This record gives sequence, C-alpha cells and structure tokens, in this order.
Amino acid sequence: MKRFAYLVLLFIGLTGCTDVIDLDLSDTEILLVVEGEINDVDSVQWVQLSYTTDYFNNVPPDYTVESNAIIKLYENDALIDSMTYNPNTARFESYFQGTRGNTYSIEIVTEDGETYTSTKEILTEVTPIDTIWVAEETNFGETEQVVYIETAEIPGIGNYYQWKVYINGEYQDEPFDMIFAEDQFVDGNYIEEFDIYALSEEDILFYTSFSDSIHVRIEQTGISQNHYNFLADVFAQTAIAGGPFSPPPAEVRSNITNTSGGERALGIFTVVSIEDISITFAP
Repeated sequence: MKRFAYLVLLFIGLTGCTDVIDLDLSDTEILLVVEGEINDVDSVQWVQLSYTTDYFNNVPPDYTVESNAIIKLYENDALIDSMTYNPNTARFESYFQGTRGNTYSIEIVTEDGETYTSTKEILTEVTPIDTIWVAEETNFGETEQVVYIETAEIPGIGNYYQWKVYINGEYQDEPFDMIFAEDQFVDGNYIEEFDIYALSEEDILFYTSFSDSIHVRIEQTGISQNHYNFLADVFAQTAIAGGPFSPPPAEVRSNITNTSGGERALGIFTVVSIEDISITFAP
C-alpha cells in the first residue's frame, strides 16, 4: 500500500433524506477499447483490442473479437509494420525495440471497416534511477518497510513520468499504487529520498510466508502528456471517487480517434521509455 493511502478524510454526519432515482441502463453503447504499448526495452511490442460491455456484465475483456483487424504501425510517419495477431497471447505484436526521440502511432481497421488512429506519441528520454534502499519506519503506529529511490529530473518543463512497482515479480496495480507526476515543480532538480512505496506489516507477513526475502523492482518510465492525462483521469475515477467531494464522473480521455466518422474509442496507445532498478531484502 502506498503511504498516502493512509491519508483518509473522515466525514461524519453527512446523512440526510435522499430521493430514489431509477437509471435506465438497459441500452449499452458498444465502443472499441484499445490497449497497447511501444517501449525501448522489450523486443515484442503489442496492441490488444476489445469492446465495452454492459456495466453489470462482470466478465473479462474478450481480446479475440477483432482478431482479423488490420493494425499498421508507424515510426516517424513511415509505415514500419503490419502487426500480427498472436492467438497465444490474444495480442497484435510487432518485433522490434522503440527508439528514444522517435514518434510512433497506429492505424486500426476493424472487421466492419471502421478506421481508428492514435495521436503521434514521442518516445521520450528518462534518466536512470541512481539508488534504491529500504528503511523500516513507523507510521500511524504501524511498522512499514519503506522503499526509497534517488534520481535526476531532466531539465526543461514538459516531462512526464510514471513509476511502476513490482513485488516478487508481481505488478502492483491497485488504484493507490498509481504513481505518476509532471515536472512543473521539480524541473531539473535531483530527487533525493523519494519514498516511492511502503509495505505494511500485513504485506510483509504475506510475502515472507513464501520466502525469507522480498524482491522489489521499480520501473521509472518517461511518458507523454496524453498518457499522463489518461492516468490522472483513471486515478480520479478510481482512487478518489466516491466521497462527497469527489469530482463528477467523466470519461477517461483517450488518444484514439475514429477517423471514419463512427463512434469514438476508449483506451490508450502508450509510448514509454523505461529505466529500472531492483533490491532484495529480508525484513
């Protein structure tokens, strides 16, 4: 659990008379959902396609429904590949590594002839993480193992970052595990003692039930402004939604556009640069 997850506002006495409002949710708008990533580390780049379903239909996305779609991948506006659908992974894949400084975009033609394009996203620079360490601390009466890193921020306003945390190889994907930032207030500075993650006593008991040590890997990624906006929208709708002062529900902004005049699409095509660092410790 991240440390700021403990900063919970307690509102007491916010009760009163309410009216019952019936919402007609029977008509479901079916929209294409695009998930994809180009990075400078992996040798396989990927895109997945699915469709939205009824809100109450709690089933996993079906990534096979558009297996015959055509996805063209562009680098610096030049066509470099037509991505191949892999039935073993249910993804469209292309085999190469992205290059920092280059722009990437995709064009999707679905089986029914709808055409979608992504905005051009640049694979930005990102600095390495210099140092990582773990310190035992007490917060709100509970002992935690806090993971710290130190890194430099690239000079020049307009850089955006996301940090991903992996514990024993498992990506931490709960809403409060989302860590992202822009450089408006730290431009060009060296970031010291960045407490990026904290493992609670309960976390420690869970992980040490399998092994005496815990492996933590941190990915520091350079992302685009569109990607940053997407993460901010998702965070607003998940991590801080539900309270009396929550922002009103709003559609998460996508960088995918229907260029054939049909319905819009959801999701995002991301282009990221990655630096990572790991530590193994025994609590």
